[in-house]
Amino acid sequence: MENELTEEWSFQLSPEEFFFLTQLVGVRHIANFNDPYRGYLAKELEAEYKLIEKTFVEKGYLVPKQEGAGYDMNEMLGYCIAACGTADVMHVSKKIEGTGKYTGHYYFTPRIVVEQTADELGGIVLVPVADAQLTLEAMKGFFPLTLRYKSAAQKAVIKDCTWDQWNRLTEVDQRNRLVQAGHTEEQAELALDIFSNGERSGSMMFMKRHGLMWHQEDYHYAQWEDKLYLAVELTEGTLQFQPYKPEILKKALLRFADQIEKLDGKGVK
Repeated sequence: MENELTEEWSFQLSPEEFFFLTQLVGVRHIANFNDPYRGYLAKELEAEYKLIEKTFVEKGYLVPKQEGAGYDMNEMLGYCIAACGTADVMHVSKKIEGTGKYTGHYYFTPRIVVEQTADELGGIVLVPVADAQLTLEAMKGFFPLTLRYKSAAQKAVIKDCTWDQWNRLTEVDQRNRLVQAGHTEEQAELALDIFSNGERSGSMMFMKRHGLMWHQEDYHYAQWEDKLYLAVELTEGTLQFQPYKPEILKKALLRFADQIEKLDGKGVK
């Protein structure tokens, strides 16, 4: 496995092709994915699947068995599809003015971590990136872990509001909510300016499945010159805004790493 991961692997799939493979492998409850065939009739699915099988055989993703019944899947592709059914997922995004932006999901298993991104046409790109330890080390680069912003502003807790709902509010509503939560007018204005004008911004979300339900912790930061701010959503519907402190992210990464180590039976070092 380790030697294989040193090679260049990338699997580009349509949502329908990805769904076909998850059904073939028996993977369910995938973070960041919805059934593209919902509402289809059985006969319609059968016709769709036959077309996908033909395409996959041509690409070498599926190899007909010698006895003539069924297929063998490309081994690395099989690992990637199986990993997408993990209960431990990270979603990261980063935007740097003048450079571009990146968004990806990382599916963690003890043996392999698979990156899922989207191509320009909305297709799915799967890449086995490394083992869990190396991937977690790389994740430290998504957020600034050596910078902090010293400010007199205290934590402002915004209830009954998710991050998505917050971004749909008007600037006036956002300012009012921050002031009601304890920020001064000046502190609220500055916090909004940092998120609006920041040259750098990013999000890191830790997802854990419990049965059919997902628990998620969200961390969103923005940097404007030497000023940084952080928004945290630990419980759905409760946002916390405060001057940026790197230890908040470090603790979250350590909790997630501990979670992965326990899966592998290693415990905490």
